[in-house]
Amino acid sequence: MNFSKKVNYTLLAFLILLNIALRYPTSSHEMGADSFFIHGLANSISQNGCAKWVIHPLSVFGLYPYSYSSGVPYLLSGISQSTGLNMEIVIFFLGIGIALIGLFSAYLMAKEIKNDDLFVFLTAFCFSTAPMFITLTTWTTSTRHLFLCLLPLFIFTLLRYHNKKDKRYLLLFMILFIALTTIHRMMELLLPVFIAYFVAWIITKYIKNMKISNETLANMGGIMLLIFLAIFIVIITNNPVSSIVLIPIAYCLSFFVPRITKINKISKSSFVSFGLLLLFLSAFFIQFLKISIYKNAWYDYQTGFFFEGTQPYMLILNMATNYIGHIGILIIFSLIGLFFIIFKQKRDFKEWFILLSILFILPLFAYGTYVSIFLLPFFSVLAGYGIIPFINMKRIKKYTFPTFLCCLLISLSFSGFMINHWNHLPLGNTAITPVVDDETYSASLFIRDYGYGTFICSNSVLGYRMSTYSGLPLFPGDCTWTLAYGFIDHVEPVSLSEFTPTKRFLYTTNNTAQNDYNMLLTLDCDNATAKEILSKYNIHYYVENNNMQSQDKFFKSAREKRYKIYDDGVESVWYLGVGG
Repeated sequence: MNFSKKVNYTLLAFLILLNIALRYPTSSHEMGADSFFIHGLANSISQNGCAKWVIHPLSVFGLYPYSYSSGVPYLLSGISQSTGLNMEIVIFFLGIGIALIGLFSAYLMAKEIKNDDLFVFLTAFCFSTAPMFITLTTWTTSTRHLFLCLLPLFIFTLLRYHNKKDKRYLLLFMILFIALTTIHRMMELLLPVFIAYFVAWIITKYIKNMKISNETLANMGGIMLLIFLAIFIVIITNNPVSSIVLIPIAYCLSFFVPRITKINKISKSSFVSFGLLLLFLSAFFIQFLKISIYKNAWYDYQTGFFFEGTQPYMLILNMATNYIGHIGILIIFSLIGLFFIIFKQKRDFKEWFILLSILFILPLFAYGTYVSIFLLPFFSVLAGYGIIPFINMKRIKKYTFPTFLCCLLISLSFSGFMINHWNHLPLGNTAITPVVDDETYSASLFIRDYGYGTFICSNSVLGYRMSTYSGLPLFPGDCTWTLAYGFIDHVEPVSLSEFTPTKRFLYTTNNTAQNDYNMLLTLDCDNATAKEILSKYNIHYYVENNNMQSQDKFFKSAREKRYKIYDDGVESVWYLGVGG
């Protein structure tokens, strides 16, 4: 369905105003957890004139010990220094800017996939109003929000280059690829997308024109059915030997397949659709097999908002809840759109690309947050495919507009509910929420105005918040933080065999600052070794949330033996009386 230019401009203006309104702040300060860590790194760049953690070319990409994907800290620091604006204000306006760039990126991507104005509007709407995207761009900073906003543009350049063969888009693709690799380690998920692109190209250019008999297609479908059944049986019985029951099933298939192929009414596209469906089911259920890469993948889904348990169906329900919460209620139409493309008789390159991208990422669905964020552009496209057929149904044409409007309002209401839920959800096992208390801000201003040196805190989230507002460095912080604020002078060169991969940091080495901190926790504050550590890192203050008093020996002794110089009912500050 196409509209006039006037209607298109009106709809685009509506989306722009809607996205700005949705990001109107509900708090008086920056929000989030990771936001303050990145804010602190950006402050470090502004203070030192360089990113002190970039000690190797790979450090920019977060692929070297003590490093972090550096694109967003550089961007924040650059804007703040160029405009003279406070970093917190930069974060607020940058969030809105990234939201609008994401909206236009999704608009361009959808326009390239399908020249249908309603489809384009729906895709852009689903993407820009998804709960997770709104959360990531509402007065907070994250390496994920910039990555997500540029991802649709990256997909657009891939598709446009395929359609136009214009080398300018190849250049834009290369620039975006480098940018994405410096922004977030979700760049690793681009590999399945590249594979999907080349497989889609092979299918549409070569395989599509090959003459494959129905018997061959049926045999391939039978093999895929056996693979799916094998996976399913092993999951249910938890015993690989039980797959022996497939022997009689295979025999029956060998008997019936030749007879099925003789039925002329079954088209080749039906065999292909059936094969695709089996591939999708197999790719999803393979995650439940006891393979080493999935050893801890399902841990986060054992406990959910509604369900709890380790049974596969419980894990699937918790996964569904998580994906709906991140992407939005319109993900229901994404599933309909997925089935629509799978069972479509003829698919063009772009539809093959969308299908295969999801298929190749499907075995990673158990890894949760990052995968659901990465798939948002693809699910937004599928939602457009899923809604359009209902709008075009002539039998319900008079109900189309009110139903369509109702779906959009429900989607916006759901996004609002999820954002409100997340904003009041405790961060981990703490009493701290993503919204910063006024008392925390006041305590930060106190140590900014009257403090000096370094401080320690029993909770890192609180510590990062107070560090960014006060300007005093938190000790020790995470790996990158220790380099950014000079707690580690240099990083010992290590060989590739010595690198230790972790979920958050790709490589870690022996962190001397963290080791000193761990030792400090076990000592009394009057202990000579404790005083040496405090002096070494110029630590003068201990900050604590009154509702989360640490029971570590050092903090308990500091509360008993040192002067409390500030208490606003939420945060307290003790003067340790030593330091460099």
